[in-house]
Amino acid sequence: MLASVNNSIKCVIGDFNSVRVASERKGIRNGLVNNRDIARFREFLERCDLKDIPAVGRKYTRYRPNGTARNRLDRVLVSDEWLTHWPGAKQYVLSRQVSDHCAIVVKSSILDGGPKPFRSLDVWQQSEGFNDVVRNAWETSTS
Repeated sequence: MLASVNNSIKCVIGDFNSVRVASERKGIRNGLVNNRDIARFREFLERCDLKDIPAVGRKYTRYRPNGTARNRLDRVLVSDEWLTHWPGAKQYVLSRQVSDHCAIVVKSSILDGGPKPFRSLDVWQQSEGFNDVVRNAWETSTS
């Protein structure tokens, strides 16, 4: 899946069938890792200027059903511009349910809910001078 707001903001999510480093693959062919495949995947990341955002939860995203192998094949890759819009974003690797792959959820820890709503206690309105304080604050903020 590729999401792009414009040409520079990119988010690519999927099963890349490759690992970035040898430690992301365990139990395959008696521990043998295809270094050429790793180099090509890293070259792809560099050429496309994509970064792997931090992962939280499980270290691996795909598990062989019999438990003999595990890999980190699924990931969320983003551009620097994407990180500017959603700083602090992380990919949460959830537990495996039906598939041999784990679901991934992307969350940004920095949320902006907009301006805070005005809150008032009814008892304040009974206080002497309340209307003057509100009127002065209103006039000061609008001028």
